[in-house]
Order: sequence, then structure tokens, then C-alpha cells
Amino acid sequence: MKINYGNFLIAAVFPLLAAAAPNSAFAANPAPGYSVCDPGNQSSWGPVTWGAGSKVPATARIGGGTSIGSGTTIGANTIIGACGTIGDNTKIFTQIRIGKGVTVDSGSTIGYRSRLGDNTKVGSGSKIASSVQIGSNVTMGMGVAVGYAARICDGAVLPDGMRIPSRMKFGCY
Repeated sequence: MKINYGNFLIAAVFPLLAAAAPNSAFAANPAPGYSVCDPGNQSSWGPVTWGAGSKVPATARIGGGTSIGSGTTIGANTIIGACGTIGDNTKIFTQIRIGKGVTVDSGSTIGYRSRLGDNTKVGSGSKIASSVQIGSNVTMGMGVAVGYAARICDGAVLPDGMRIPSRMKFGCY
């Protein structure tokens, strides 16, 4: 199902939706149906789309041009930046901050109060615990597990199946 409410969406539990005026972080939609998705630029416009069975609470904020897969659950007070992709059957807990241009592949879980920087990729089936800080331009393979309060620094690459213990710093110099 494709839902177009300009460049910023505040949604109630699927399928009920409520639109809000664009936030200052995202420029106003220049024309109906116009879509520009440039992760390098916060001025991105376009529809927010998602598949059947997804649940998005009224307190979630989702940037323009973002796609959310089927059966995905997004927690309260979560912010997802423009031009992102959230895969099918993904669980994103409450108070998460996801940067612009982020891809979270199918079947992944992101724990409470975690942060993902811009242009980061989370591989399918990955598990990110609560209070994790992940920098920008990070690439995580499939089935990666990141423990509680761990920190992954900008540009880090985590191969398939890697395990990061709780409170560990990875890729930080």
C-alpha cells in the first residue's frame, strides 16, 4: 500500500493515519506527487510507503521517501530520517533515532533507545540491543548481534554473524 502525505508523516496504528505539517528539518513538498530522495541532503521529499500489516504509532516521525516493509512494527517516539528503507518483519522498539538514508534489512530488531547514523546498512536478521550507538556509514552483515550499550564508530564494517559484546567500542580509533 502506498501512502502519500508529503515529506513527513505522523501515523497512527496501521491503517489509520494522521498527517502533520512538515518539520523544519525537511523542506516543504514542492509539488504534489514530486519525489526527490537524496540522502546527502536533508531536503528530501516524497511519499512514505509501507506494506500490509505494518504498525506505526502516532508518535513516530518518518521522513519523506522512506519505505517500510510488510509486518514491520515501529515503536513510539521513534524518528526515521528521509530516504530510508526498513525491511519486512522488522521490529524497531521505542525511542529509536535512525538517520537519513539508512537501510534495515528484513527480520532485524533494534532495541530501545538505540541510535543509527546516516547512510548505515543493517543486514537481515541482525539484532541490536538497547542503548546502542551506531555511527554513520556503517555496514553490518547478515545476522550481526550488537550487545547492550555498545558503540560502533563511523565507517565500521561488521561481517556476517559478528558478535559485539555489551559496552564494547568497535571501529573507534
